[in-house]
Amino acid sequence: MASRFPDAPRPGDRSIDDELGRLAATPSGTYLDDLAVALQGPVPDALRVPDGAARVADLLSWIWTRSVEPD
Repeated sequence: MASRFPDAPRPGDRSIDDELGRLAATPSGTYLDDLAVALQGPVPDALRVPDGAARVADLLSWIWTRSVEPD
C-alpha cells in the first residue's frame, strides 16, 4: 500500500489554515489508507470514523493556536 500523505505546503498555501483545510477535506478512505501506512498495520476501530481527517485537522489547529503560534 503506497502512502498518499499530503505533501509539503503547496505554493497556494498561504497559512496553516490552508494546509489544515486540505487535510480536513481528505476523503475517509484516503484518511484510513494513509493511517494504516503510518501505523504500519490495521487501523484500530476507535480511529475508523467517517470524519477522521477533519478531527485530526481540528486537533492540529488546537495545538497550533495554543502551543506554536504564541511563540
